[in-house]
Amino acid sequence: MKSPASAVFNRGQKVSDEKHYRDAFVASLRNMDAEPPEGLAAAGLAVYRRLLRNNVYNFLDRCYVRTATMLDSAAWQEAKAHFITHGQATSPYFSDIPVQFLAHLRHHALLDARLLAVMDVECRELAAEIATDDPATPILIDDEAFDDARLALSASASLAAYDWQVHENTVSAGRTYSLVWRDPAEQVQCAAISAADFSLLQQLHDAPDSVNTLIAALRDCLADAEAQRLPLRHALRRWLALGVLYPV
Repeated sequence: MKSPASAVFNRGQKVSDEKHYRDAFVASLRNMDAEPPEGLAAAGLAVYRRLLRNNVYNFLDRCYVRTATMLDSAAWQEAKAHFITHGQATSPYFSDIPVQFLAHLRHHALLDARLLAVMDVECRELAAEIATDDPATPILIDDEAFDDARLALSASASLAAYDWQVHENTVSAGRTYSLVWRDPAEQVQCAAISAADFSLLQQLHDAPDSVNTLIAALRDCLADAEAQRLPLRHALRRWLALGVLYPV
């Protein structure tokens, strides 16, 4: 069976080496300035080039809306073009393109750290949008039952620390602890959180835990560990209600 790309091959031309042809064709797709390999029709190749760039560029525009507004149009187009020409695919799935694009820009230092941090947030938002749903959350009204429940970070939630105020419009310099998640209404949310909340949620990301076991661990370093039960319970109930945590 001929590959779809063979439609651009001149009529009557025989493809003697399919792999050589495929490699040459892909190289021509990537590089807009490259001459078509012998036997390839320039007009047909131009159609494939246009389709490739339109599909990938438009997809990246939808994925990185905020980043695109922070760059001038020429710089954003140049970043996408560099990815098409020089990027190396690590996955066959279209949905993995945003992650690969960000990794490519980081590797080649094509954007400054401030913009890369904003892109990282947008990439995490995309991951939250398509994350697998967690099990249904039971209603834990009784404090005793709640304190004994092991809680884990939601599949849609992610934590990251940046040296930029990524959740502010100006994205000024400054340490920020970032949380992204999908709430019970299936809306993706993002927020800057305190260092204490970041540490607590990171611990629950690493291993599900309960109020009781957390308090027991605190007794090793705090004489008044039991005094932390109420604020800890309130904090975890809040994150549970927001969809950041779920009981396992």
